Amino acid sequence: MVVEIILLVALGGLLLFFMMNTRKRQKAQQEKLSNNLRVGATVMTSFGMFGTVTDVDEDGIKVTVETTPGTNVVIHRQTIAQIEAPEGEAPAVPEADADVSSDVASDVDEPAVEESKADTAPRITDAELDAMNEAKRNAMTNDNADTNDSDKK
Repeated sequence: MVVEIILLVALGGLLLFFMMNTRKRQKAQQEKLSNNLRVGATVMTSFGMFGTVTDVDEDGIKVTVETTPGTNVVIHRQTIAQIEAPEGEAPAVPEADADVSSDVASDVDEPAVEESKADTAPRITDAELDAMNEAKRNAMTNDNADTNDSDKK
C-alpha cells in the first residue's frame, strides 16, 4: 500500500515536472519570437501565410503583414509561428542537428540520379489528347449505331 502511494506521488511529480519544463520552453521560444519581430522581417503565420512585417502597434499585439504587394493583413502577434531568416543569412541550425546537416551536405556533391524513361519520353499535348478522345467517342458511337441496326433486323 505504501509503495503504491509513493509510486503515485512520484508519477504525479514527474508529470508536473514535464508540464512545467514544456511550458518554460514554449515561453522562451515565444519570447525569442517577440524579440526578433521587427518591421521588414519575413514571417510565417500558424495558418501557413507568408509575408513581410510592415507595422507593429504600440502594444505589440497587432502586427500588419504584407502578403503580396499592396495587400496588408492585420493579425495577432501570437499567430506568427516563425520568423524566416533574411535572404543573405543562412537559417539557424540547432546544435543537435549540426552533425546531421554536415553529413547531408557531403551527399549533395554526388551526381544526380539518371532520369527515368518516363521523364525522357515525348509528352502528349492537350490538343492531341482531345483528338484521341474524340476519335474514341466517334468509334463508340459508330459501334453503338451498328449494334442498334443489327438489333432491329
